[in-house]
Amino acid sequence: TLFAGTASINTSDENEKQDIAELTDAEIVAAKAISKLFKTYKWKDVVSSKGDAARTHVGVIAQQVQTAMSDAGLDASKYGFWCSDTWWETKKEVDAVEADEENDIKAQDAYTDTRTYKTEDEAPEGATKRTRMGIRYAELLAFVCAATEQRLTSIESRLTALEAE
Repeated sequence: TLFAGTASINTSDENEKQDIAELTDAEIVAAKAISKLFKTYKWKDVVSSKGDAARTHVGVIAQQVQTAMSDAGLDASKYGFWCSDTWWETKKEVDAVEADEENDIKAQDAYTDTRTYKTEDEAPEGATKRTRMGIRYAELLAFVCAATEQRLTSIESRLTALEAE
């Protein structure tokens, strides 16, 4: 969780960019499909802890965005709005410990010791591969907005031509 008094500033200087272009037809197709993917949802872990008090959020599902991009012939991983992180983890249940003052042992509740590894080579045998996908909403919304603007401009041009007839 991040609490901020103002929004973050993202560098957007033209001098630091290259390959600046309008969205392609395939990107417009993907963005149109993505714009239909916004849904409401609740986070499972929050529902587990808060039950009916868990709040409803609005957004997209990263896997569905990936599919929309793929259906349009695009690779989501080539775009900054779509993210995927993979790691390996091990979990070990650790039993509770009773206090033993004579041997200077403090009481401790049972817990799950979870260890993570960045690569498969680092991970011990038997580690579980995990992948979590994410979305950078500022970039995704800019992508959808750019496509919407290009579509509206096209519609307005065609409408103006029809009205002139």
